[in-house]
Amino acid sequence: MACKANVDMVLTPDVSKDPVKWTMENCVTKVKGGYGGYPPLDIPKSQAPGDHHLVYLIENPVGSTWHFAKDSDALWVTANAQDPKAPEWDPHIPKPTIHTSNPNPSDPTTADTLLKFTDHNGHDAVTLHYTLNFVNAGKSSSTLDPIINNGGCCDRGFSFSGTIEMTGGELAAYLVIAFVAGLVAMRLFRR
Repeated sequence: MACKANVDMVLTPDVSKDPVKWTMENCVTKVKGGYGGYPPLDIPKSQAPGDHHLVYLIENPVGSTWHFAKDSDALWVTANAQDPKAPEWDPHIPKPTIHTSNPNPSDPTTADTLLKFTDHNGHDAVTLHYTLNFVNAGKSSSTLDPIINNGGCCDRGFSFSGTIEMTGGELAAYLVIAFVAGLVAMRLFRR
């Protein structure tokens, strides 16, 4: 297993196992793990909303032809606590952004071994549970269920240019201050 430039995760099937077992390497942190201990992908908190374009690559051993299921069938994702067991998508990772392709078009055995998708990493931090779906002509299918930790974005603060978000206590304090300021202004104008 070897990370490559512009790849976030590398996946390697252990074809000596039946059913196949997968090893995953996070190319950012260099952490590797297998069944029950896949490394998460952490997307840090951002100061501005922004898309994160993620790339996963299958690195097959010689003679193996595992590849991702086609396009959005390759990735099911949810912000719920359980890994999806059926097609499901979350607004953080829109279905139309999920695509599989061949990283080496001159080699047909690498078809659909590259998965690209976009993570919107919205306002609130969230843990995304997802299922990667694989197929192979010689074996039926396989899945893998790692985690994406979205750090969220944007410090929440008072701003006249955007949505004002505050707790009930903050709202009450704001209203009291506005009421008192109104009384003061009214007294000043009556003089």
